Amino acid sequence: MAVIWLTREVLLILFGGVLFGVFLCGLTNLVSRHTGLGRRLALTLVVLVLVAITAGGIWFLGAELIAQLDELRVGLQKSWIQILELWRSWPLSQWFGSEGAAPPSADHLQALVGALSSGMGVIAAPIVILVIGMFLAVDPGIYRRGLLELLPRSRHSLAQGVLDRAGATLWAWVWSRMFSMALVGLASLLGLWLLGTPLALTLALIAFVTNFIPYVGPVLSAIPAVLIAMTVNPTMAIYVLILYGIIQLIETNFITPLVEQQAVDLPPVFTLGAQLIATVLFGALGIVFATPLAAIVVELVKSLVLEDDPDLATDCLGPGA
Repeated sequence: MAVIWLTREVLLILFGGVLFGVFLCGLTNLVSRHTGLGRRLALTLVVLVLVAITAGGIWFLGAELIAQLDELRVGLQKSWIQILELWRSWPLSQWFGSEGAAPPSADHLQALVGALSSGMGVIAAPIVILVIGMFLAVDPGIYRRGLLELLPRSRHSLAQGVLDRAGATLWAWVWSRMFSMALVGLASLLGLWLLGTPLALTLALIAFVTNFIPYVGPVLSAIPAVLIAMTVNPTMAIYVLILYGIIQLIETNFITPLVEQQAVDLPPVFTLGAQLIATVLFGALGIVFATPLAAIVVELVKSLVLEDDPDLATDCLGPGA
């Protein structure tokens, strides 16, 4: 238990690698099933397509994104100054001692990044996750057999079933989240462009990435969009806030229930609670992987506990569980 606690951040990064490996394996199985290609060839095709999409995006949009990111930094500082000036104009602000407040500087940004970073760093972690996922996708069987060898022979059948269900749960969650991310990113780009919001491409990319985190991600993506809109005028900021609210309403009530029918249905309070706990235990990476971790925990409980007691399963999960 002490080793697990001391290496909890590393274990979370390993779980991220497993999640990426499940994503690659799921795509590989789809390609192999529909093309008749062998598994190795299908995996190679999947990797080449993903690399081509990434390289193409960098080639066509990289320069514009870099320029917009710099404009985003300047715009956020300008918006922050406007908020402070507006706050100081209110009589109520004198009660809170607003004098001396200043816009965020490079030192503040560096301190924020340092506070959010895990022990392995925000740059090293994605690289490790990609490498682990690739190795798992190349030959998942060897790692599966290794896990089974740690258990008594009498438990192999149960463990195989648990691994199958856990893998299916992770795959269903990953593809449904990616689908939701793509729709939210495109809707954000279209809406921001129609509103004439500056830096629409960068803000839509932020919405796409942060939507990987249910409930919390959309809020995080709306903050920079509203702040940038405030540099134009307060009315545009209100319109942008309404736009993000509508997108989140549609995504939460229509898109997510539709695409996650095969995934674990996690209630909002349970998901938010898992995100809070994971953030306290693991830091910034915790909130990123909290939902798939919670989905695995639910699947393990269903497989190892509730199946042995149908009455308990009905009481906990409702009829038909």
